[in-house]
Order: sequence, then C-alpha cells, then structure tokens
Amino acid sequence: DPKRVAWSGIVVTGRDECDEEMCLQAARFARLYGGPANDGRAVDQPERGRIRRFGDTREALAKLCADSDILIVWGVADLGQYLDRLRFAGQVVLVSHGAGNWTETILRESQRAADWLVGVSRPAAAAFGAPRAVVIHNGGDQDRCQVSRSREAVRSDWGAHEGERLIGYVGRYSWEKNPLAAALAANALGAPYRAVYVGSGWKEREVRAAVGRLTTDALFAPPQNQIGNVLNALDVMVLASPSEGFSLVLTEAWLCGLPTVATRVGAVPELEAIHGRLVTPAPVRATAEELAAAVKTAIAPENGSVVERAKSVAWRHYTARAMADRWTEFLSQIASPARAGSARTESA
Repeated sequence: DPKRVAWSGIVVTGRDECDEEMCLQAARFARLYGGPANDGRAVDQPERGRIRRFGDTREALAKLCADSDILIVWGVADLGQYLDRLRFAGQVVLVSHGAGNWTETILRESQRAADWLVGVSRPAAAAFGAPRAVVIHNGGDQDRCQVSRSREAVRSDWGAHEGERLIGYVGRYSWEKNPLAAALAANALGAPYRAVYVGSGWKEREVRAAVGRLTTDALFAPPQNQIGNVLNALDVMVLASPSEGFSLVLTEAWLCGLPTVATRVGAVPELEAIHGRLVTPAPVRATAEELAAAVKTAIAPENGSVVERAKSVAWRHYTARAMADRWTEFLSQIASPARAGSARTESA
C-alpha cells in the first residue's frame, strides 16, 4: 500500500553483474545502489534499470540507511560486517527464503544484527534456529501468470509436436533443485511424453548435458517474464526439490491451473494442512518409476479437483497482492517507536 509503505531503494551486494531484466523491473519501484562492479565502470542511471555504483557496498548501504526507517535483508552472509559502524537507528528485518545447510549457515552469521526474523514458510523460519522467527507466506505475481500467447504458438516455438504430453521443469539450473526429475519421468514414460526445460542458471551447461544422457528429445527454452505463457503450454510441472522455502514457480503453476508433481517440502505440508491436497506428491530422491507414476496421476481426470482446489486457494491467499498485504501489516507494526530495538536487544 503506497500510502503506508514507500520504497527508499535497493542495495545489491557483491560485484557480479546483475540480471538486466530484474534491474529494469526493480527500478520501477526504487533506486538501485551497489558497490563497484567487476568491470569497474561506474554508472548512475537507475531510472534505466542500472545500478548507481559506490566505492564499496558499505557506502551504498549508508546511502540507503540514511533514507530508510526499516531495512529488509536476505541472502547476505555476516550482515553485521555491513551494519557495524553505520549506526542505523531503524529496524532490521532478516528474511529466510529457503531451508538447508547453506541457508542455516548464512542466517546464523547474520541474525545477531537483526531486530526481526521472518521466514516465508515454517521450514524457512526454522532455519534461523530461533523461536522469535515469524512466518509471512510468499505469493505469486498474478500479472506474470496472465496468458498473452496461445498454447499452440508457444509449443510450436519450442518444437513440440501435436499430441505430445509436455513435462516441465521451470526454474534455476542448479543441482539443489533436482532438475533431472522431469527428464527421468519422461524417459520412464516414453512417447508421447517429453521433457521441457525453461530457465537459466550457472549450472545450465552441466544440467543440459545430464538431461541429454537421460533422454534424447528434451526441449530447452529461455526464461520468460510472462510465465503464464509457459505454464499454459505445459501439461504438468515437476518440482522435486529435496528442500524449499516457499516455491514461487509452484505457486505460479497453481495460479495457472497446471497440474503439479512436487515433493512435500517447504511450504507444501503446512499449506496442505490448512487447505487440503494441492499437489501430486513425489518422494524426495524419487525413482524414475515413482516420478512417472506421479505424472500420470497428476494429469488424470480424477485429479482435476485437486488442480482446481490449488488454483482457487492460490488466487485467494497466495498472490503477490495478498503477500504485499501481509508485509504491509507487519512493517506497519514494527515501525512503532515503542517496539524499536527490542528484538535485537533480546538476541544480543
């Protein structure tokens, strides 16, 4: 709610080049700041989606802190090294978007510098190892889920043939996401099933090679901002991660009414405890045969009621707008001067 919350800016940590599309999207709402880039060039064109570069990240953060009452942080190792010496008088909110050893290590190093701990699901909150962590559920971007191209046109672009059943992996090419699950299922099922991979990531070359060893006809496509076109063109999506926080692509699949096969990790168990079954479950470290059976169950007419329930639940409770409402309420509460500094003092 822009009448209650105003974004003062975004600091990008690290020296890597940033995704241009993400910068363009973020710059619609706030100015972007950062330390020096790898190429050493200084640019000051945030209105064009570029990052205003400072001499180091602390300088960028000092600029942001001077303009802010609340600082929201995630994915930063040892937050204290950035905030020490800045003497930020506002509230610091540290957010956990995942679960697992890497996430726990990052959070353990940083949470001493935070006033408030927020997880996007119960497992994400549990990664802090602190009882004071609260849960604010994620939500999928309903605008991204709109369909602007026909199913036939998108499938034709991919090179899919009429009558094929497309099993999708949508997301980051990274091994912790278990991206091979879609190829394993397609290979076990045989024609007319075919795996489709839509995404990008630092392990893309390795994932492509591994998929090629499992099945010879998998299709690969670049990521699309209008994810509704992708999900509308698939017949089923497989998300077989061994751990998750609150998967946005799974939520987007629900919003689009796409059957889903998923491991019951991250937010899935707690949401199903509230709303009933939302996915066709697959075991963690599922075999090819188990994945194939789950795919057939997911796309069967008898599973239609589960798909419709997931779509209805997501549109009622887990859109980006609903998430923003939850965050607006939380930020409004912690901005109260009477509560300032209390949580950090307790955790020191």
